[in-house]
Amino acid sequence: MVFAAGFALGAIRTLWVVPRVGVRYAELMEAPLMLLVTIAAARRVVGRSEGNRLGVGLVGLGLLLAAEVGVAVGVRHLSLVDSIASRDPVSGTVYLLLVAAFAVMPLLVLRESAKPSLLDQFIPHPDVRKRHEIMIDAPAALVFEVACGFDMQSLAIVRALFWLRAKLLGARTATRRPRGLIADILAMGWERLSEEPGRYFVAGAVCQPWKADVVFTAIPPAEFAAFAAPDRVKIAWTIEAEPLGPALTRLATETRVVATDDRARAKFRWYWLRVGIGSVLIRLLLMRAVLRQAESAEIRR
Repeated sequence: MVFAAGFALGAIRTLWVVPRVGVRYAELMEAPLMLLVTIAAARRVVGRSEGNRLGVGLVGLGLLLAAEVGVAVGVRHLSLVDSIASRDPVSGTVYLLLVAAFAVMPLLVLRESAKPSLLDQFIPHPDVRKRHEIMIDAPAALVFEVACGFDMQSLAIVRALFWLRAKLLGARTATRRPRGLIADILAMGWERLSEEPGRYFVAGAVCQPWKADVVFTAIPPAEFAAFAAPDRVKIAWTIEAEPLGPALTRLATETRVVATDDRARAKFRWYWLRVGIGSVLIRLLLMRAVLRQAESAEIRR
């Protein structure tokens, strides 16, 4: 899937995009699309079988690189060294990062679930729904505590994604102090819609995410589902820790978004096209970071 997409996009890039914007910007424009294809391919593999995810990624990487070398030697008549040396230093670095992401994506990507949701009562018919689950070898109370207290911006990649969004949209960069996930959400203006201590937390807000500096408006739980002010989107989000045993937990997070009218829906679709990949990556990174921290804490206990 990834090689075929890269081959097709490469032809489009070379024939139509490079003559207009140059090699560097053409390759940078292609990179988010390739990342999206990588995520989709990894999710398809994981959906068929759990298996050894990292092993699958490494074998896939070997096959991908073999195919690319074959094209470089057989079609472009370049050696492997020449093929690497001919790359633009900026877009070439992004390419290497994409290759690394390709190898580890089966390990990072999470299964989506169609089970009943805590968000059904708040956003029953979403425009966007993203739900992910992961199994963690630690008690539910510990997992929930780690998740709620985790500082997202302690992850370098997350900080980079926030910086990139600010640059793309022209947002102001504000100073912040480290704090936990739930504290961050509430401080930004989200409303606590529902919760059960040690088990789940549900938050929601109304905003215009396509604006550079987003303002989140809290809506009381009883009014959230019916809220319909024009040119807005409603966003609801969960963190859930379901105990499956004394030291086994299913950690889940779900996000739903719905626009209040067609105008807002069109704006959000354009916004989501640009930042949706980053949003998914942030959730994947959060789940994996919580897994590592919770299982380490359980071992120390």
